[in-house]
Amino acid sequence: MKPNEESAIHSRYEIVPGGPVSDLFRSQGITDLRSVLRWVQALRYERISNAQDVSLVVQEQRGTCSSKHAVVALLANEQGWNEVKLVGIIYKMTEENTPGVGGVLKQRGISYVIEAHTMLRFKGLPVDITGISTGSRSALDDMLEEREMTVSELLNEKVMWHKAKWQRWLESHPNGYNFEENWLIREACIDALSKKAIT
Repeated sequence: MKPNEESAIHSRYEIVPGGPVSDLFRSQGITDLRSVLRWVQALRYERISNAQDVSLVVQEQRGTCSSKHAVVALLANEQGWNEVKLVGIIYKMTEENTPGVGGVLKQRGISYVIEAHTMLRFKGLPVDITGISTGSRSALDDMLEEREMTVSELLNEKVMWHKAKWQRWLESHPNGYNFEENWLIREACIDALSKKAIT
């Protein structure tokens, strides 16, 4: 979360108790949206034990772009913060916009893979609390498509959307690997990001 993103989220976004995700955050002593975003961003980048239960981000204190942003979107839904939107983007993931993947890409002789990324928009402003380092470019600089999503759509449709977009992309932008091989390269990139975040 950048300073201009944080400054837009003022103190009136207090968490009212009563919802399951709201109460989870309050149990951590977190009582407003700005504090939620700071706290979630600081959590280590690592997959939760059950991707379908994004409340585990709070319980296990870890998450990826999907789970971290989805749990905040659930909180926003409980609190009626309609200004907070969950969005998915498809972008060309490179070392420049996602530092840590360059070694994997170089080893395979390609400059990018097609990745799906999740973030928030707050009053239209992009807010990214993934918590991994950013490079000389952002994912938005190399975005191919953006889609507003519900949490349910994110959990049930993001992978299919990602794979369909990538398969279409490869038809006109072949890189010497078939789709299954590309997906394995992508998984190696995600693994490299997780290891970088832990060290």
